[in-house]
Amino acid sequence: MARPLELSFKKALQGVKRGMRNGSLKAVASIKTRIQETGTDANGKKFTGSGPDGGYSPQYKEERQKARRRVDIINLSFSGRMLNNLKPIKQSPDGGQVIIGFSSAEEKKKASNVTEVIGPFLDLSEKEQEAVRKSVSKQVIALADSVNKTFTIK
Repeated sequence: MARPLELSFKKALQGVKRGMRNGSLKAVASIKTRIQETGTDANGKKFTGSGPDGGYSPQYKEERQKARRRVDIINLSFSGRMLNNLKPIKQSPDGGQVIIGFSSAEEKKKASNVTEVIGPFLDLSEKEQEAVRKSVSKQVIALADSVNKTFTIK
């Protein structure tokens, strides 16, 4: 049978893993929202295309308009499959690192092609990084407080 201290540490480790997982979900949501709503990279730079105005090419713009998709910004969202496929795909055994990526080879390839054209688009801005750090810290501190309340020395 595990002793109370061992159980507390196991509970704390599970909390760190859960906090990091939740933080990675927040990171993914932040990236998707920024791209789809503003069409910008992590530095606030608008994505540009091959069109005469720096937007979509005339042919693709027409295709997007027919499908009732936004044409005022490049938001990498036509079908939504690529960005919807972005998610936490791997977590280190200790829970301290979470890798965000694409689980579909097709969407990973699509993202790679997009990166070649517009540059890295999956980075987090400083503001987004800070929000994720605060979220994870808040969850880990809350867990540490709960572990501290259950651990007593007599």
